[in-house]
Amino acid sequence: MDYSSLRTAAEIITAFHKCQNAGEQIDLFEALATSDDPPVEAFERILREVILEPLIVLTIQAFGKIKDADIREILKQSDHLLTILSEQAQSGETDSIRLSAAKTVVNLGFDFIAISRYFREDPKKIADRITRDKLKEKGLFYAKYNEVRDLKSKLDRQLEQIKSINYDVYDSVIVNSKFKYIPSGNIVDNDEYDLIINDYVQSQNILNDDVQFLRDELSRLQGEVTKFYKDYKENQLAAIDKKVARGKANLKKANLAKRIYCYFSVILSYLIILLLLFKIEESVRGLFVLVYSLFILSLVTLNIIDIKKHRKKYSTKNFLFDILLLYLCSGSILPHIAIKVADRKIESVQKNIEEAENQKADELYRLNDEEQKILSLLSI
Repeated sequence: MDYSSLRTAAEIITAFHKCQNAGEQIDLFEALATSDDPPVEAFERILREVILEPLIVLTIQAFGKIKDADIREILKQSDHLLTILSEQAQSGETDSIRLSAAKTVVNLGFDFIAISRYFREDPKKIADRITRDKLKEKGLFYAKYNEVRDLKSKLDRQLEQIKSINYDVYDSVIVNSKFKYIPSGNIVDNDEYDLIINDYVQSQNILNDDVQFLRDELSRLQGEVTKFYKDYKENQLAAIDKKVARGKANLKKANLAKRIYCYFSVILSYLIILLLLFKIEESVRGLFVLVYSLFILSLVTLNIIDIKKHRKKYSTKNFLFDILLLYLCSGSILPHIAIKVADRKIESVQKNIEEAENQKADELYRLNDEEQKILSLLSI
């Protein structure tokens, strides 16, 4: 682009404002300084009237880049320019301004006697010291930048893991997080460019803020995940809870049915015995009663043994009920059959309840483990 038409401070400042990036700003002042007729007066006015750091830095650097030998000689003899540069080199607002001014004094080659009247320290030493400090700041910045970049990369991988573990959590909580993007860090390896666009201390502070933001956001998300799982567990276990409740209701019904069946069979057995006794002749009736009593006694004994064998399946109440019922059952095998049928039903229901409760315990363990994995992934 042709900048030769820019002659006044206002025109240069306007052109600077229109630049899209720092690179274009550097090109602007480079072109002005190396032109056949550099706008020296406009540069001096900018230094007197402008306080915007990039403009001051680029203008100071422009003096040192002027190639016209005659103009450079005039500048070397200018006490006014040396006064401005010495003030900026020793008392400038920023490192960038101080370094640019010190380097320009060295580049223009001012007489050492003149320099000694304005500088308490050799300008070259000032420039070297600031450069060392800037390099140190740059190193610290890049160390922090790499640390933050690695943290962000690690976090991105962990968020993908959460997505694979439980998409509902990712979709409901994680996807709406407010993570900041890490600065691109595309810093051109050029001292002048660095000094214009980068304040490494400030940039490092921004990165520290980014890290703290990430930690705060992760802490917030951990709380959100915990709240999510509280409801999520209830919803996931609701069907199993219904199954357990249904099983317990069926168990109550089965126990009630057992009593009804047994009482009914006892009554029926007595009726059958009475009918048989009326039909049998008196001469053999006593023998029949004896044989039948021995049969019932053996049946009761076998059932008691069976009940004791399976004692752990019975509550105390049911155990006593079965023993009492067997002693009352002096009629026939009907009560025995009723108890067996009812017990099979109860055993089946109890097994279903036990399986459902085990299923609930396993599912709750899985969900708790899943929650802890996700919470651990929400950390850096």
